[in-house]
Amino acid sequence: MASQDGCNCGRGRGGRRCPIRKAALDGGWDGLEAYRAIAAQAARRLNPGGLVLLEIGFNQGETVSRMFSRAGFGRVEVLKDLAGLDRVVVCSHS
Repeated sequence: MASQDGCNCGRGRGGRRCPIRKAALDGGWDGLEAYRAIAAQAARRLNPGGLVLLEIGFNQGETVSRMFSRAGFGRVEVLKDLAGLDRVVVCSHS
């Protein structure tokens, strides 16, 4: 989630603060900060035959898959959820 979006879990109503820590939800200015950090290290840390599976926002498939392709993954696939929206990126070495 992008920093400016804020939490919308519904538990912070009535003047109460949301119980979910901001750091757990904050993906930086564009919502992709955690994916950048993972992409920077995943290829060299992944065991042979291993996979990286990333849950993504419905509008992040193309950007996240491109990020992991550039990070050295030979196979990057975007899977859709039951509504037909991008939901998971699967990465492995070819």
